[in-house]
Amino acid sequence: MDYDIVIIGGGPAGLSFACSMLNQNIKLLLVERSSIESISKPQQDGREIALTHQSRKILYELGVWSLIDEDEVSLLKEAKVYSGSSNSLLDFDAEKSSIEALGYLVPNYLIRKALYERVSQANNIDIMTGISVNDVNTSNSVAEVALSDGKTIKTRLIVAADSRFSEIRRKMGIPSLMKDFSKVMIATRMEHEKSHNHVALECFNYGHTLALLPLNG
Repeated sequence: MDYDIVIIGGGPAGLSFACSMLNQNIKLLLVERSSIESISKPQQDGREIALTHQSRKILYELGVWSLIDEDEVSLLKEAKVYSGSSNSLLDFDAEKSSIEALGYLVPNYLIRKALYERVSQANNIDIMTGISVNDVNTSNSVAEVALSDGKTIKTRLIVAADSRFSEIRRKMGIPSLMKDFSKVMIATRMEHEKSHNHVALECFNYGHTLALLPLNG
């Protein structure tokens, strides 16, 4: 057996799983088709990830949260949700619940960078980049992963973390239900002369939706 676990995909899901297995008495391999630079030094992609308290707790326990600059973490203290032309709204307020924040907004690329930094410190995890998976085969006792460089890896468990459009899932014949809403999303940053006071605004209308997230300057 070459590895106990092979993780296919070096995104947030794959790296998070790898972090949970750090320095255990098991041998892991993480395979990522992109270059090492793309996961070790990811570029700003304009996406902010809203983390719940439980997600933040998990990152803390994995030793990842401390690797993210606290100045890059934006507190979401209140959220107001409007629906169409209705005069009513939903108002979620952290202060009324006696908590610091409803959630935490963190740049996607910084989460990925911190996860990789943590995984790269492990003594039981190997990382292969610039290589894709050609095929996977499983039996009752062993699974085989055929790589694009001609190598075949034997393992006890395959973790398919290669995005929501997982090729590995399709190769394994695992079905999924997907619906294309034919929508386009535009994400951008802007600065306003007035403070957002850590309040998120969300407006839902037929045909379009607008969300304003309170980010640190």
